[in-house]
Amino acid sequence: MTQRKLFSVRGPNNVTYSSQFQTEKNFAQRWADKLESWRNADLIVHCLCRPLQPVQLVLRKYESGKIVLARHPDTGPKHDGACQYFGPSVKGAIARAYESGVVIENDGVYKVRLAAGRRMADPLPADETVEPRPKHGPGVPRQRAMTTLGLLKLLWEIAALHEYRPVWKEARAKPGAVSWRLHVAASQVQWGSAKLSNSLQVGPVPADDRLAKRNLAVAKAATDRRTRVVVISRLQSYDCAQTPAIDLAPDLLVPLAGSACIRPYLSKEHAQGLQRSFARELAAWRAGEPTYAVLIVQPKSEGKYFELVRIALMRVSPQAIPLDSGYEATVEDALVKQRRAFDKPMRHIDGDDTLPDFRLLDMGHWPMPMEVFGLTDPAYQARIREKETIYAQGPNPPGWWRWDAFANVPMPDLPERPIPNGLTES
Repeated sequence: MTQRKLFSVRGPNNVTYSSQFQTEKNFAQRWADKLESWRNADLIVHCLCRPLQPVQLVLRKYESGKIVLARHPDTGPKHDGACQYFGPSVKGAIARAYESGVVIENDGVYKVRLAAGRRMADPLPADETVEPRPKHGPGVPRQRAMTTLGLLKLLWEIAALHEYRPVWKEARAKPGAVSWRLHVAASQVQWGSAKLSNSLQVGPVPADDRLAKRNLAVAKAATDRRTRVVVISRLQSYDCAQTPAIDLAPDLLVPLAGSACIRPYLSKEHAQGLQRSFARELAAWRAGEPTYAVLIVQPKSEGKYFELVRIALMRVSPQAIPLDSGYEATVEDALVKQRRAFDKPMRHIDGDDTLPDFRLLDMGHWPMPMEVFGLTDPAYQARIREKETIYAQGPNPPGWWRWDAFANVPMPDLPERPIPNGLTES
């Protein structure tokens, strides 16, 4: 993974201020004076994390009197994934799935309303134990609470795990790297009256890692205070022949990788719900594909054990990029092998066709959409024609890339990167 960093900004006077000028002690007073003068004059500052598409920032004054730059509402996705101002927008994909107020962004913190409250005193909904995926279409209402899978996707995007840069490959592969980024992201999410990071276990992590110790502390606090816990971990490799079996089946422990997370038993109702809502993820996991589980658990009335409240699954690539199909896996693998920079827009509605499957981030302009068309039913083909119209009306460049996988044709070559300043590639 990579640490979020501060990029240069362009002031209202068209002067560029480096990250060093913004942070070093020698310039602290001069920088503070600049921010105060800009705020008093109601002037605009831009972040230069994407130099060809500067993103507007806001000047915020704290009660202490300190003035800082902050993310402009709903501009988070416009920033580079490595930028400290990057973050999901509560509009767009999230707004299409959930009613207003289910997710609220305020000063960089996302307050979420889940179907299961953080306190055990909060009643559980009487509907299915495994939530169905939010749907879209005429007459389909938006969800009144964020699903467990929706929470996982929100954290994934805050952590920029849906984005890939070749320079991140080594860091992302380190043990516990994904878990640590999820933990950091959870500090930007509020569940009930507290930060989600106070009620989150993440895995897998090394046994002697500080996150493993924190996981134990989270479990103890939940037992003492009668609160629920969110658990996020990769599943172990599927092996139904092992004793005990590694499977998502009734009366078996949920097979989370590692030993630092709560592992409740899966009930018959949960197993049936997974088959209804996550059949493709189950099939991918049983075929050997990396898959993450997100659970909400709560302490039992007696003893130190926990019971399962909610569970959802998400398939990912070896690089932790979320995937919806085998076709997408083929494209993602090609992108990684060719050392491309790309991201996977996060869908909060099943089959949300307003978002591309991937976006190339190294084309020298605004991200290029990439589409993988894999179905032949009439409704899906109609959506293909709609997308053709949308992209034809879009800016040129960037254009877009497509693969008509449903036609059994090989995947087309990926677009070539532009070569700056007329130089040749080595």
